[in-house]
Amino acid sequence: MRKKIVAALIAGILVVTSAVPAYATPSNQEVNKARDQYAELGKKIAETQNKVDELNVKIEPLAQKVENNKTEISNTKKEMDNTQKEIEQTKEKMSKQEEVLGGRLRELYKTGGQTSYLSLIFSADSLSDFIGKLDSANRLVDLDKGVVDELINNQNSLNEKMTSLQDKTKKLEELNAETQQELSKFEELKKEQEKYVEDAKKAQKEFDEKYLSQVEKEIISGQIATINNSNSSLDSLKSAVSQLVNLKNNQLKSPTVISEAEAAISKGKDAISRKEAEARAAAANNHANRGGSVTNSGSSNNGGSSSNNKPSNNGGGQVSSASAQAILNEAYNHLGKPYVWGATGPNSFDCSGFTSYVYSKVTGRYIGRTTYDQIGAGRAVSRSELQPGDLVFPHAGHVGIYVGNGQIIHAPRTGDVVKVSPIWSFYAARRIL
Repeated sequence: MRKKIVAALIAGILVVTSAVPAYATPSNQEVNKARDQYAELGKKIAETQNKVDELNVKIEPLAQKVENNKTEISNTKKEMDNTQKEIEQTKEKMSKQEEVLGGRLRELYKTGGQTSYLSLIFSADSLSDFIGKLDSANRLVDLDKGVVDELINNQNSLNEKMTSLQDKTKKLEELNAETQQELSKFEELKKEQEKYVEDAKKAQKEFDEKYLSQVEKEIISGQIATINNSNSSLDSLKSAVSQLVNLKNNQLKSPTVISEAEAAISKGKDAISRKEAEARAAAANNHANRGGSVTNSGSSNNGGSSSNNKPSNNGGGQVSSASAQAILNEAYNHLGKPYVWGATGPNSFDCSGFTSYVYSKVTGRYIGRTTYDQIGAGRAVSRSELQPGDLVFPHAGHVGIYVGNGQIIHAPRTGDVVKVSPIWSFYAARRIL
């Protein structure tokens, strides 16, 4: 069943991938579908990995049980070897003792017992001495027989122990065979599950390379272009890095694009450090030059120098650009926050609540609470005239903020979050700044 699910997901991915040209600008629906497909694969991978982990939980005690049984079997066999040695030693003792006893019995048999008794009579000093010697002789025979009987008992006991150990070993081996069989079954299941994980990850990677990464590369292309542009201002670089960090943490899913974003962030930070160092050096140099100018001015009136020290006024373009950058920076700070109908921030938003909050916080201007209010704010611009910071209305009931490269940042719908998406349709746009 799980294999069929993975196969179905892969098939679904191929359908989505083949339906979109490699370099086409994807629609918002395609972006959402791509992310959903990718997330579904991730979910299946996680579920299957959980199954693998559950199997590991079952496998570990079984494997430990097999190892414990092997150790016990080994110890039992060692005990059997030692017991067998004891049996051999006992047999050897019995053989020697039986020879001694047999020799004495044969001697008594040959003499009929008379010689021994006569020798006892004539060697005795008295009747009591004779009785004592006779008793000692009988005891000696009884002792020899007792030793043999004890050895026989030991032999029987060792034989019983050996039989018991053999039975124990047999049972352990049978138990180990059963445990090993169960362990093998779980190992096979684990291999199967791991194959599913591998297939799903392969499909996810293929999907990422063929589609999702292209979708998400569009989202970060503007920021990367800013970072790669050696003429970008310090403020532009800081904004690009800040926006990339927010996108990486709250929206991007493609490992490929996340890696590119991280590389761009690192490059951007290096560029910022260089720009700041250059600015400090320039400021120090200007300060030194100004000091020299004051010293050398003396009685002359250097009006031209005074004029050159004033900041140039390039019109409203730079101010507008800086304001737009501030708008985008604030908007990107809210990536990943949930859409809630009627919410105006800062923890959740609806579409017009989001745009109203951002503009109010950055500029202090109230552009209206609803989409219908905001569509009359500022001045109208066409799609071809769009600039970052403009309000974009895909239809009369929805609004977002243009971020460049054909994309807006917006709070889409219930169940979704603030994110960057392509402009899937165009109804109107307004320039507030």
